[in-house]
Amino acid sequence: MEQSGNNYYNAGVCAHLLGKTDEAIDQWERAIAMDMKLPEAHVNLGTTYFVKKGERERGLRHMQRALRLKPKDMEIRFNLGAMYDSVGELELAKKLLEDCVRCDIENADVLLRNVNAKIAAKALAKEKK
Repeated sequence: MEQSGNNYYNAGVCAHLLGKTDEAIDQWERAIAMDMKLPEAHVNLGTTYFVKKGERERGLRHMQRALRLKPKDMEIRFNLGAMYDSVGELELAKKLLEDCVRCDIENADVLLRNVNAKIAAKALAKEKK
């Protein structure tokens, strides 16, 4: 196999589909080592580290890199917004999700409504102290 970022990326996708998470990570890491400008590899690493491995900070860093590489990609914005919501970074989540709602991304309105409710609940709790 010719060594290229895209080939390692594709090998990672195959490993992921076969349930070989660690092998998929290894292939995606090789892909970005060869070509740092592969946002899809960063997305997959971000999601895999965050969800499958429980390495939230590492997952967030990869998703943030993906967004820097493709700042107008609404799928990346949505996923990063959901990740921020999950770790309690509600204002960051809100900003990304508002962009997604404006672009009519499916389920963004529901997630944004939940984030806004969490923000309001936090403010209310702070007032009561």
